[in-house]
Amino acid sequence: MRRFSPLFRTVLSAVLIALIFYYLVDSRQFVHLLASAKLWFLLLCVALIVADRFVMAWKWIILLHAQGSGVSFRDITELTFVSTFFGLFLPSILGGDVVRAYSLTKNISDASLSISSVLIDRTIGISSMMAVSLVSALVSYRYIANPRVLMVVFLFAVVFGVFVLLVFSSSGPKLLEMILPFKGLGTLREKLKGIYDSFLQFKAYKKMLFYAVVLSVVVQIMRIVGVYISSLALNLSTNFVYFLIFVPLTIILSLLPVSIAGIGIREGAYIYFFTRVGMTGSSAFTLALLIYFLTIIATLPGAFIYAFRGLSRTKDV
Repeated sequence: MRRFSPLFRTVLSAVLIALIFYYLVDSRQFVHLLASAKLWFLLLCVALIVADRFVMAWKWIILLHAQGSGVSFRDITELTFVSTFFGLFLPSILGGDVVRAYSLTKNISDASLSISSVLIDRTIGISSMMAVSLVSALVSYRYIANPRVLMVVFLFAVVFGVFVLLVFSSSGPKLLEMILPFKGLGTLREKLKGIYDSFLQFKAYKKMLFYAVVLSVVVQIMRIVGVYISSLALNLSTNFVYFLIFVPLTIILSLLPVSIAGIGIREGAYIYFFTRVGMTGSSAFTLALLIYFLTIIATLPGAFIYAFRGLSRTKDV
């Protein structure tokens, strides 16, 4: 659709950032926060982001090996760095998933497995984000002064829970038929069914799915700790429990394919959530933007890997 074209997303991101900065951010506080940032905390955050890429690769390869793929950990790690780097400049965070699926298809012979492994990986990722946010909210609800915080968390959990149940239930194939009702879609229809069938096959590997879920929770905790460390670098003093609740929600909102890499959506979400627990709009905006640029720095190896090796390696049969 034209309204969701790359140009539209770029313009929307720029407009959102401009509006947020003009109306909700004190430019002097923004500059002061960045100028007084503690370097060692920033370096620690970058190191944590680099480390979580390796855990992400480990999780992905567990899913692939469950289906019999012989792709190596090195190849998957390289693809993870490449896809996460380019995903920072593509429509929504999901742009990185497109790069992952495409690049893996160049490296193994089963395209359906490539795509379905990325889809199941993303599904597990969002599920673990919601679990961390929901559990944190339930455990610490006595300390949350604003009841709207709990309402938002529970709303997110219910919506995503219904979606997951529909996808994995016996109604899943019928749902796909409703989405693709036209016989004329032909080859595309069959390919999508093949991807969905491959996706459902992962249900048979419960042990591997459990390992992947555990690693996914580890990744989410690492991301949250990284954001918290960045807040310490900016000399902010927001309670860690709020990062456990809010950071997963901001990531989920950034998945909406309406802006470039979630820019504008992410910053707005940070301001919406964190200002409800005492953080200023300027601080929340600075924190969100800082995390984005630190992630670019941490995933720069992906740009070098792509420059020297590209996406294709020897295909695994």
